[in-house]
Amino acid sequence: MNLIREVTAFLLDVLKPDLPEHGHLQTKVLEINLKSFPNVADAILAKGMFSHYDRPHIAKLCEKAGLFIRALQALVKFFETLSRESALECMEHLLLVNLKGNLQIIVQTARKYSKQLGVDACIKLFEKIKSHEGLYSFLGAYLSSSKDPVIHFKYIEVAVKTGHIKEVERVTRESNYYDAEKTMNFLMKTNLPNARPLINVCDRFGFVTHLTHYLYTKNMLHQVEEYVQKVNPRNAPAVVGQLLDDGCPDDFIKGLILSIRSPFPVEPLVEECVKRNRLRLITQILENLVSEGSRDVHVHNALGKIIIDSNNYPKHFLTTNLYYDSCVLGKYCEKRDPKLAVVAYQRGKCDYELVDITNKNSLFKHQARYVMERMDGCLWRKVLNPGNAYRRKLIDQVVSTDLPKCKSPDQVSAAVEAFISANLTHEVIEILDEMVLQNYAFRGNFDLKTLLILAAIKADPLRVMDYINRLDNFDGLAVGKAAVKAHLYEEAFASFKKFNLNVQAVMSC
Repeated sequence: MNLIREVTAFLLDVLKPDLPEHGHLQTKVLEINLKSFPNVADAILAKGMFSHYDRPHIAKLCEKAGLFIRALQALVKFFETLSRESALECMEHLLLVNLKGNLQIIVQTARKYSKQLGVDACIKLFEKIKSHEGLYSFLGAYLSSSKDPVIHFKYIEVAVKTGHIKEVERVTRESNYYDAEKTMNFLMKTNLPNARPLINVCDRFGFVTHLTHYLYTKNMLHQVEEYVQKVNPRNAPAVVGQLLDDGCPDDFIKGLILSIRSPFPVEPLVEECVKRNRLRLITQILENLVSEGSRDVHVHNALGKIIIDSNNYPKHFLTTNLYYDSCVLGKYCEKRDPKLAVVAYQRGKCDYELVDITNKNSLFKHQARYVMERMDGCLWRKVLNPGNAYRRKLIDQVVSTDLPKCKSPDQVSAAVEAFISANLTHEVIEILDEMVLQNYAFRGNFDLKTLLILAAIKADPLRVMDYINRLDNFDGLAVGKAAVKAHLYEEAFASFKKFNLNVQAVMSC
């Protein structure tokens, strides 16, 4: 009688309890509507009113009616009624019978029931029938909730095999769970024309030299440029080092470095070049940076090393450049030219380094001049320490040459005080005797005269009275007190009397 609407209304009312024994009637009402009024069947299925109808049968009718999503949902729901083993067996059978037609259904089933079926079992199912597309679709839905490195690697692997390179690029950039070295080796073997996924892996996990070697040997120099220019300029030094090892032409390397517009660390770049004895390669780069006003100590250190090695007026550079590290270039000069090392250390007041290099190379003239000019008590104590094996050579140089020629009273005073503190008073007396009594420049120096008499009180008392009588303009009070302590009472009396210190003179008698 074609009363479809009436029978549908009747059955929907009767079948409200959704009982198992009414499964055939649930199937019937869906069947007649799918054939006559697909939109009504679609609405019934959307409400989820029935649970016991023949799902495979209804799924086929949905497909014929153009309700593909309902067909898929119906068949997927069917697998819920099966045991794990039976479900996997049915899924495999459907794929073997019609891989292309049933793949989407099985992927949806695997996604929905992955916990019940087991993720590994689903993976093995797709691998068994060699369905890369199926495995890619399944893992794509599961990846975000997994921290398993195996899952993440398999997804990258199958994405490559199915040509989803953009997805490979995304996962290698964002995922923290894949095995980096295994992924790198896999991507290298695949020889992808787009190296960005490989670049992501190597940049994130420290395989920059591996990446550089691979790209260079594959003649992918454009990708090398892209990496240092856009991806990570800070890794340019490691890239340059590997290119040098691979025998890359100098012109390309120079151009590569010059093309980098973002800041990159100069110090490791220098280290890479120094290790390979190729520092001159970056001369232009360093000169450009200096001309642009760079005060980066590493830039100036590197330029200094090049100037030293090329013997291009290195002393001028070491004495005029304001920005290099004296310790670094001093150390660099030690085996090349110890005298240049002295210049660098002197400029930076690297006291101990300068003393060490002058000791090793018997440059006591340089050491003595430096110590005199520094006028530093700690440095004097170091070089005059009795434990210093080179002490006598320094003393001889200071006594015979530097002190007699010195024109600075302050430097002489500092040296004399250091000698006295080191119990080298005999040397002090000989020096001061000559300087104060014979050198016109120091004849009127108050401090040196005082020091001469004080040294004599301590080391050569027989000279004290002669000095007090011959000299004037010294510290009579200090000399007198020192003489009293040394039991030189006549000398103390003479000193006090000479400067009209009458009370002290009487007390010294």
